[in-house]
Amino acid sequence: MKASRVGPHRRAVHLIGLGCLGACAPEAGSALRAPICVPDPQPAILVYVQDWVTKEYVASGATLLLQDGPFRDSVSVPPSRPDLNAHSLATPNSVGRPGTYVVRVRRPPYVETVLTSVTAVSDGCNVAPVVLTVPMRLPLGG
Repeated sequence: MKASRVGPHRRAVHLIGLGCLGACAPEAGSALRAPICVPDPQPAILVYVQDWVTKEYVASGATLLLQDGPFRDSVSVPPSRPDLNAHSLATPNSVGRPGTYVVRVRRPPYVETVLTSVTAVSDGCNVAPVVLTVPMRLPLGG
């Protein structure tokens, strides 16, 4: 399984004094201001579902379930949508939500995959999503 952090997702806007193209000195007693956060909501967890053997993406028919304490959210891809196999799964209510998640991926006929302690962190402005490629295994004898 591959995990990576997508970044940087923090976008900052620095204010520059009008009429002053960086050549002006700050006024006496003034302090530099922190950058302004520009919201860029991202899902906490993005999951690509992959066949363990063939390495083909198999999101069609998959369900992603996230849990962080009492928080629970899920999303499914209809099995009739093979055109979405290479797309990532992300739950709608995890957008902008940092946390330490239990990630479950279900996709018949594969064995459910469970990942624990998957942590999405905030940089104080936005959540940097954790991107996972989850290899799915067929049951023994399958």
